[in-house]
Amino acid sequence: ENINRIDTKKKNQVLFVGARDGYKNFKGAVESFRLVASDLIDLRLVVAGPPSQPSELSLVEDLHQRVDWITYPDENELRKIYAESVALMYVSRYEGFGMQIVEAMSQGCIPIAINHSSLPEIMGDAGILLSSSDPHEIGQAISKCCTDNDFSKLKVRLGETRAKIFNWEKCAKEVLSFYEEL
Repeated sequence: ENINRIDTKKKNQVLFVGARDGYKNFKGAVESFRLVASDLIDLRLVVAGPPSQPSELSLVEDLHQRVDWITYPDENELRKIYAESVALMYVSRYEGFGMQIVEAMSQGCIPIAINHSSLPEIMGDAGILLSSSDPHEIGQAISKCCTDNDFSKLKVRLGETRAKIFNWEKCAKEVLSFYEEL
């Protein structure tokens, strides 16, 4: 089933979704946000997932007025957050499939990810693929998404098209076809 895009107004915000421990590189995401926050004074960071931990709150202490914590949003809330966000920071050091990238693209949110595992194949040319988890590189990607309107419109359009490739109906047909061939 294709996920329909929610019709909502974009907010000047970037998103971090899911777990934030270890390899998920939340610390790098926060540092990246911090690097662009002084130039993009109305930019906000939205963090969706488990409740904030004291160590995470201290990490964003200087930014606390610009960070929104959304604890365990349901599916519809999460879709709305993607639709409202300019970009998704999916900057983990390694990953499996990366469903959040597909979810982001389906809602017009530009994924920013590190070039590893299946992420390049999932994103295609619809997002920004980085060579490393360097906060400066991530920050430049955030800035580009927030300031270059033509670039952003192109990436959103490519992402919406790309997300349509990934749907459960197609997956089921391909699995059935595989078993029929066996």
